[in-house]
Amino acid sequence: HFAWNVIGRKPMFKNSFNKIDFICEAFSNCGEMVGGFVSLLWLAPDHVHVYVESDGEFPVESIAQKMKRSTAASILAEFTDLKVSPHAENELWDKAYFVETIG
Repeated sequence: HFAWNVIGRKPMFKNSFNKIDFICEAFSNCGEMVGGFVSLLWLAPDHVHVYVESDGEFPVESIAQKMKRSTAASILAEFTDLKVSPHAENELWDKAYFVETIG
C-alpha cells in the first residue's frame, strides 16, 4: 500500500470524474515496470492510495519513484490543465510517500 500527495497538497483531482478512467489506467500500466500488479485504490483531491503486488526484485523506493515518474508524465501529458505550477514541467507528486508492506 503506497500513498503520496500532490505537490503542496493542491486539490488537483477535485471534480475528476472525467479523468478517473485515464488515471486508473496510468497506474495499471506501471505493473510490468515494478514486476507485478498496480491498482489505484483511492483518488483524493490532493493525494492517491495505490495497491502494489511486486515480485520483490525492486526496492520499495525504486517502485515508488518509477510509479510517480510514469504516472505524472502520463497524467500531465493527457490533462494539461493539471499543472501544479507554470514552472513545473513534469512534476505532479510530492517527493515523500507512505508505504505499508505485508509479507
